[in-house]
Amino acid sequence: MPNHDKAQLRKIAKVRRNEIFQSNNDAANILFSKFNFPISENNIVSGFIPIGSEIDPRNLIGEIAKMGAQLCLPRINSDTNNIDFHEYNLGDELEIGKMGLKEPFVNKKILDPDIILVPLLAFDEKLYRLGYGGGYYDRAIAKLRQVKKIITIGIGFDGQKVDNIPTEPHDQKLDFIITEEKLYK
Repeated sequence: MPNHDKAQLRKIAKVRRNEIFQSNNDAANILFSKFNFPISENNIVSGFIPIGSEIDPRNLIGEIAKMGAQLCLPRINSDTNNIDFHEYNLGDELEIGKMGLKEPFVNKKILDPDIILVPLLAFDEKLYRLGYGGGYYDRAIAKLRQVKKIITIGIGFDGQKVDNIPTEPHDQKLDFIITEEKLYK
């Protein structure tokens, strides 16, 4: 589908997510009850720090850390314009990076996560997500899938589900999507 379809859907999805966010304060606390993945100290899990009306996964990330996983967060590499995943420990100070995102400092170790929690604007039941249009997560997921088996988990509100996400060849299908209502797989 043409890219302008995605641009139009992004505008609608942002408004819709903002409305859901305003009336769904407890959704983030429910996420962990839907998270049914075995985590061990051998796992590296990438979370994200929410921006705007994204569902807040920080309580979930805290629970994952208690299960023994090594955490990391995405950081946009200004040289490559791709995401690198940098080591993160709960409570670490973060800096405001490119696009206003809270990111680990550049001197933190780069890790290759086994599990990636992915933010989204919208999703469909085929497990495609609509992001902000930069392709950062699609490139990072594609690159990691070339070198190891990973699990990708979209995190959002159930009300962000749409009938169909227009896809392009570079779009990466997620393995799961967790909302406050259910686990899509």
